[in-house]
Amino acid sequence: MDETVVATEVKHTKKTINVGLIMPIAEIAGLSEQHWEDVRRIIKESLKDDEKYEMNIRLVSHSDEVRVIQTSIVQNIYYDDIVVIDVSAKNANVMFEFGMRLAFDKPFVVIKDDVTPYIFDTGNIQHLEYPRDLRYTQIETFKVDFKKKVISTLEYALSNPNESMYLEQYGNLKPTKIEEIEVSGIEYIENTLKTIRRDFKRLENNVMNGTKNSNKNFFKIEIDNTEKLYEMVSPIILKYFKDSTYRDVTTTSELVEFVKNTLESRGISYSSYLLQDVIERKVDEVLVDKLPF
Repeated sequence: MDETVVATEVKHTKKTINVGLIMPIAEIAGLSEQHWEDVRRIIKESLKDDEKYEMNIRLVSHSDEVRVIQTSIVQNIYYDDIVVIDVSAKNANVMFEFGMRLAFDKPFVVIKDDVTPYIFDTGNIQHLEYPRDLRYTQIETFKVDFKKKVISTLEYALSNPNESMYLEQYGNLKPTKIEEIEVSGIEYIENTLKTIRRDFKRLENNVMNGTKNSNKNFFKIEIDNTEKLYEMVSPIILKYFKDSTYRDVTTTSELVEFVKNTLESRGISYSSYLLQDVIERKVDEVLVDKLPF
């Protein structure tokens, strides 16, 4: 009698790793917004398809929920398993967030382009360099070295959870911690409402006192996801073209300015590169809907 051997495929579940990115996203030092989009893409390509880890790579300002951007930044800088910091062009916000990660004494990897000089205060920290012009052959080498550095740093931190990643070289220093307090659902809602009331009271006072641009950067929300941005932009464009015929439906500078002003009035930050794509996509949809045939 023939015996049937059933082969069972053993599936290994990858460990999910949150990788935070601290890097410039807007034009600086002659480097365009698209340049930073390309650098971010290179980072993501370097870390994909790892055998052991599922890398969840996003800016530290990113959140799945709509929340105040400063809250997302601080929490992600603290809780992310590892953070990649690009100090190219010495962006002030990047350096501030870099300092926070150092204070938390948690694992990180620092990169920079080959034009930016080393920063005196962090010169003793290893920096991986990549070519500012993003030349293909050198970038391919960088991607290999970068992935090795990220994985080795991560695995060392996972294997030695109580060991200092940076501060120990300056003496018996204790890292800063975010205090966690467990509260009931009712307490959480009450505290949230109190915070909202306090913030709106402060905003109301600013308006009453005639403070210019009092709403800007106050409840600033960053949208770095195309679909989320599309959901916010769509009704704005529909309103703009509400009474227009198909002949008038086109992407003009006036339309772009209208969308930007509307988003900024709502305290929404966005990538100009993504915004342009979203506007063109929605305009095409509106044009199709308004065609007379």
